[in-house]
Parts: sequence; structure tokens; C-alpha cells
Amino acid sequence: MTSEDTEKKIDELQTSRDYTTLMELAHFDEIEITRNMALFAIGELSHDENDEGTMDRTVDFLSQTIHQDIFPTIFGEFESFSPFGYFEGGTFSMAAAQLAFLPQWNKKFQTKKINDVLFSIAKENKSQSVQLSCATALLFIDDKRCLTFFEKNLNSREQDQDYRDSVLTPGVKRVAIEAGVAESWYKYVGLEGGIVAMSTYGESAPAGELFKYFGFTVDNVVSTVERVLS
Repeated sequence: MTSEDTEKKIDELQTSRDYTTLMELAHFDEIEITRNMALFAIGELSHDENDEGTMDRTVDFLSQTIHQDIFPTIFGEFESFSPFGYFEGGTFSMAAAQLAFLPQWNKKFQTKKINDVLFSIAKENKSQSVQLSCATALLFIDDKRCLTFFEKNLNSREQDQDYRDSVLTPGVKRVAIEAGVAESWYKYVGLEGGIVAMSTYGESAPAGELFKYFGFTVDNVVSTVERVLS
């Protein structure tokens, strides 16, 4: 199936408001672009959703998606947290972003206590990626509870060198891959590492074309890894 066929299929499902099929595609489709497009369509449908049951279902679906860490953290240029402390230029996942923005897109979601849902996920999930993603989403909607949570649960940049070395083993060459900004990764990969990421603002085009344009391809990733290891 071509990217145009996929886009047409997603548009048809969105027009018919077929949440069930869109949610199945977002969770289980083998093609990442299809998963992303399905999730995006669910977010767009929420803008004018009025049915309480469907609204609850959307919140539950996004919560489960965040818990399972299905989608990569692709939203850049926001204030965020890292294992070593607070910094600008962090990321949060598409699912966490959508959940955080629901009350802004549709005022009816303001009764769903989205902030509490995100904070609960951050406390319950043991994945640091999920915790950081939820904290960034909370910070972006000006909920400061995440500050206290991370002061208690994550190591600050004052953490000693032994801990840092246990996370990023010295002497191991690293390659960072993120469909977002590259700036925050340089301090982690070092001078001998490589980064597959964006160094400019985004562009408008079908997702498949953009991935190729910005170098998010198998060939480019393999080439970057081979260069770092050579």
C-alpha cells in the first residue's frame, strides 16, 4: 500500500468516525507511518466530539498508549526533563501530547481531569521514557506537580560520575535517533557519536516523503552507525 493509499484509508475512517479501526491501526499496524496517521486522526476527531462515552474511550486509549510507550518522543523544542536534570529542548510522545491538548482542543474534555491522568501515569509507570514524557506534557500545560515528582524520583545533574557512567558506559560509541531536534543529544553521544535527527524546522508534506527528506531511513541509519563504528 502506498502512502497515498494509506492517507486515503485514514481519511475515510476519520470521515466515518470509525474509532475502533483507527485505534487498532494506531496500536497494531506494522507500518509506523500508518500508526502515526491513525493516532493523528483520533486527535483530530476529538476536536468536535460530543459523546461522553467516546470521550472517555479516547482518554483511556491515549492513557494505555502512553503506558505501553508505543509512540516515539517526536515533539521537540519544549522544556523538559532528562535523567540528569531540567533542560530546554526536550521531547514528549505524540500520545502524551494529544492527551495533554484534549481540553484545549475541546472544552468538553476539561471535565476528564487530564492533568491527573498524566500525573498518575508518571507515578505508576516504571519506564523512565514514559515518566519523562508525561512530565514534559504536564509542564507544557503549566502543571508544576511534575517538578516535585522528578525531584523525588529522578537523578539531577548533580548526580555523581559513577551513576552517570552506569547509565552511559564510558568508551561505548553511541548513535541517537529521534524524529525531532538534534541539539539535546550532542552531550550524550559525544564527539565520536552520531545523530540522526533534525537541525531545521519541519516541512509540510506527506509523512513518508518527510522521513526521507530528513534522513529517517534505514539506509541513513545504517550508514551513520557504520561511520561511528569505523
